[in-house]
Amino acid sequence: MLCRVTLFPNWVVKHIRNPQLRTAEWMKRPVEVFHVSPKMTKFEIKEYLIQLYGMPVSKVHTVNFDGRFYMTPEGQRRKHPSYKRAYVYLEDEQGKHRPRYHEAEFQMTEEARQAWPAKPGRTAKDLADKIIDGTLEPSLLRRNWKKY
Repeated sequence: MLCRVTLFPNWVVKHIRNPQLRTAEWMKRPVEVFHVSPKMTKFEIKEYLIQLYGMPVSKVHTVNFDGRFYMTPEGQRRKHPSYKRAYVYLEDEQGKHRPRYHEAEFQMTEEARQAWPAKPGRTAKDLADKIIDGTLEPSLLRRNWKKY
């Protein structure tokens, strides 16, 4: 007879309400910040938030911080506990991980979209040969390719 054991670890996960984040404009995904135990791994943080709270987590970044020293009124030196800060990236409004260059791809012209990323026949040498032959359309003439 198989029985399923559910692990409820004795970990404290503190949510930071108003983090001072500077995220890029292209990233439309919400980011949440948590203070966790330094022993927790990225996988454990992700599974903890998915299993217990049902959060749509797509990625987790972590940063370790050492506790700061302070002086007590008696003149003794003490240390605050160390902690790990977890930046949890949630899925965006479309429910998937957005590629980094999606805005750049959206704003490209049709000629640039066909040329990016470089395809066979679209390398610098091939473009220079087409310029010399005169078979290249004027929209792609931005450099003086004849010097190559």
